[in-house]
Amino acid sequence: MAILPLLVAGAVSAAERCEFALLGEEPSSYLEPSRSFIGNEFNLVLNDFNMAFIDKVVNRGAEITPEARAQFQAILKDLEIADLKLSKDVTSLLGRTLTKEQATALKLARALGRTEKGENKNLSAFSGNYTELQLERKDRILDLAGFSFEERAAIVGNKFVEDILTKYTAENLIWDNTAKTPEEAVAMNNEVLKQMNAESAATYSGKKINALDKQTVRKLYEEVTRHPVARLLKVNKYDPDHKMGFCFGRAMTAHLEALYMGIDKNSIRKVFVAGSMKAIVGDIIWQFHVATAVKSSDGGWWVIDPFVGKPVKLDQWYAKMYKQDTKGTLRLYVTEASRLGATDGARYNRAHLMEEYYNNYFKDLIQYYRLKANNELPKKSVWIKIFDWTLSVLRIGI
Repeated sequence: MAILPLLVAGAVSAAERCEFALLGEEPSSYLEPSRSFIGNEFNLVLNDFNMAFIDKVVNRGAEITPEARAQFQAILKDLEIADLKLSKDVTSLLGRTLTKEQATALKLARALGRTEKGENKNLSAFSGNYTELQLERKDRILDLAGFSFEERAAIVGNKFVEDILTKYTAENLIWDNTAKTPEEAVAMNNEVLKQMNAESAATYSGKKINALDKQTVRKLYEEVTRHPVARLLKVNKYDPDHKMGFCFGRAMTAHLEALYMGIDKNSIRKVFVAGSMKAIVGDIIWQFHVATAVKSSDGGWWVIDPFVGKPVKLDQWYAKMYKQDTKGTLRLYVTEASRLGATDGARYNRAHLMEEYYNNYFKDLIQYYRLKANNELPKKSVWIKIFDWTLSVLRIGI
């Protein structure tokens, strides 16, 4: 998957110091972290004047005047990338339509803190580890975007602009990974595992399945591993040049199969590892790998990854991936199940999935589920059944 151009934070430029001089301010310590997360989330390098302005009104707490609001909203218009689900959730919460600038501001506010230390200085900032000032700066972004005091209180109170390690994370995981030392990466990974274990205890009312036992998760694993489109034996058909590997396609398949089995959507996640990794198969370097995780009935999460040969718990999967790490900075990320890849936080989008780039992989996958929903799938031959049974007994995930 192609990596978007990345913004690398550096020292404050001479030109930028001139901008601060014109504003009568010295840059704050949050300038470069702000530049970094804006570059990552929006793939856009803001000019020095705009960065100086953001530093002044967001980071330094300058007075919010009508002119400041207008200038800030002009910057939001330039950024103009929204998280559609986040915007939809806040629209439902407030009972009104958001402007494009407000939708962008929500994404901007949520991202603030990803490039900074939190209350616990050994960890990055996230929900439960934000400093008071980080939360205030998030609120200022919403204020500048035109949200009322009552609306901001509702948005912040519902944690819509907070990173929750078991759901929301950076836009570009590969870029986010480059900003961590080995010690920081391991500390964050351990925190993710800790929070995921705590999250696994949550239960949801309704008729959906909350968690899977060992026997049932094996059935899910087999559905994915022997899938006529997603199985590893089919990779060369869709990826003849070995550019993608389609781990994200198998993870999507596991997500869809889990939903088809009746598992509650809140009990399903995507789990990513991002960083320089020696491929499990072949002599290449991976930049990321992804699989789908579902809650386990005895606590924790099962990971469905054909490369492993069987369903394993999340901590076991992470340990196996960490052995492939070539730099010691491999990061573990957990996202909502509908996220597709590592360099873009967007959820499944039919138009994107139908692009020629994927060589009909997702077209065939969607067709498979259309036939499955109508009970029209062709039956497997006896020989294929025997072949698949043998692979299952030998725990070979192809």
